Amino acid sequence: MGCLVQFTLVVTNRGSNSAEYSVAVDAGDAMATVAEPSIQLPQGATIQIPVTVTAEVGAYTLDASVTSAGTSGSAAASVTFVFEDNYPMYLPLVTDGEAGTSPSTNTALYLPLVAR
Repeated sequence: MGCLVQFTLVVTNRGSNSAEYSVAVDAGDAMATVAEPSIQLPQGATIQIPVTVTAEVGAYTLDASVTSAGTSGSAAASVTFVFEDNYPMYLPLVTDGEAGTSPSTNTALYLPLVAR
C-alpha cells in the first residue's frame, strides 16, 4: 500500500495576453498526476493546480514544468520529499511488583521510550 501526498502547483500568467499552458509532472519511481494538464489563463490570472503523488516508503523528487503553447515561455519547479513508514507503537507496561499481589506504595511503573 502506497503513501499519498498532495502538492499545489501555482501558475500565474505574467504575460500581456491570454495564454494556454501545458503542465507536466514527474516523480521518478512514484506515480504523479496533475489535475489539469492543460490550462488557459487570462493575462495576470493565477490558478492553483493539485498534484497527487502516490509512492512506497522512500525519498523522491517531484519535478513540475509549465510551458506556454504559443510562446517560448516556460517555468519549472522541483521539490524533494520523503515518505516514512508509520508503525503502530505499543508501549508495554512493566512493574516491579509480583503478579497477583496488591500494589505497594513503592511499586515502580516503567514506560519504555521508543525513538526512531
